[in-house]
Parts: sequence; structure tokens; C-alpha cells
Amino acid sequence: MTAPGAPRFTIFLLSLAAFASAASMRVTDAMLPRLATQFGVGLAQAATVITVFAVAYGALQVAFGPLGDRFGKLRVISLACIGAAASTLACLLAPGYSTFVAARLVAGAFCGSAGRMARSTDATANRKPMPNRLML
Repeated sequence: MTAPGAPRFTIFLLSLAAFASAASMRVTDAMLPRLATQFGVGLAQAATVITVFAVAYGALQVAFGPLGDRFGKLRVISLACIGAAASTLACLLAPGYSTFVAARLVAGAFCGSAGRMARSTDATANRKPMPNRLML
């Protein structure tokens, strides 16, 4: 038996994961001139971090759906959130442009998975009996 507030808290955490995922998609847009200066690359080359993140964000969503079915959606979302946090920290600590791009690629994969699965209603709907799924 779960605590009465547990489903609401789960929904709050899923909402937070979905927000963080969406925010991380656009966080580098405004920083492009600064990134180009910081890493000593042109603006067009700095924009590669956006493309790399977006491709990984979209492509890996397909893989994480079956993983969520096999191992449990909340477990996979939790691991994706941990991976997103770790790879975002790697972006912060990246010593050079290539490392930063690689870290953004990994971050895109985890953020896309965490955000997409967190936005799905399956993660919370499957925790309730069928007649009670609309009432949390």
C-alpha cells in the first residue's frame, strides 16, 4: 500500500522531469555566442551542439519506450534522469569543444528519454486499477 500523497508526489516529480527535459533542449540557444567565444570556434560550429542534442533527443526516444515496458517506466525514467544530470554535469566540466559536444550528445539521449516518458501518462496510469485511473 502506498502513502496517500505518493501518486501526487510522483506526478510532481514526473512533471519536473518533463520540464527539465524541455528546458535543457533550449538552454544552449541563447548561449551560442558565449560558447563560440569560450571554445574558440565559429558561431556555426558552436551551433552543432544544438543539432547533436536534438538528434539524440529524438532518436533515443524510440529505444527507451521498449526499455520502459521491459524494466518498468518509473525505473527507466529515474535512470534517464540520473543520466541526464550526470551528462549535464559533464557539459559543465568539459575542458574543450569536442568533449562538450560529446557530453551534449549523451545529455540529449537521456533528456529525450526522461522527458518523453515522463510526459506519458502510462507511468502513472499503470499504477492504479482501471476504474480509478482518472482519479489521482
